[in-house]
Amino acid sequence: MLITFTGSHCTGKTTLLKELQKQECLKDFTFVDEVTRKLPRNKINKNGTDETQLTIMNMHIENSKLPHAILDRGSFDGDAYTSYLRKYGDVSLGVQRRCRKIHCEVLKKYDLVFYLPIEIELVSDGVREDKDPFFRKWIDSVIRANTLLFDDHYKLVEVRGTVKERVRVCMDAIEELREK
Repeated sequence: MLITFTGSHCTGKTTLLKELQKQECLKDFTFVDEVTRKLPRNKINKNGTDETQLTIMNMHIENSKLPHAILDRGSFDGDAYTSYLRKYGDVSLGVQRRCRKIHCEVLKKYDLVFYLPIEIELVSDGVREDKDPFFRKWIDSVIRANTLLFDDHYKLVEVRGTVKERVRVCMDAIEELREK
């Protein structure tokens, strides 16, 4: 079973992943934290390049091979940020096409996608310093559109509320999926 979170930056994905790691009934899962945290701070989000976007998408390929995992970001995110960077000329058309192809292959491996819309105030987390609300909303709109466009490949669950409420929504969806 492969489960991923998706949503714009600073929507609570990493916090939720950490809370799910505490759940005894999920001890058989591998938990994978955000791939971009492994890259230099000055090379992510609005500062992404052909190289960083391909690196990120290749990490999503590797994560998609895990047999039983929960990922705090998936290929939806990499695709959205790549689209933004292409729009502003920071990523080449060839790389955008390659990243989209990777996304379309990887998303077929997801069993469950948790989408976290923007509900939380945009704050610096020490990794991302960008507080541009337009950028954040743009990324969210691309992710949301992609989750709806491709939702015949996986179960999509929108996750809202407090951390405790979000954990309950996730646990219910995972339990439902396990029962199938």
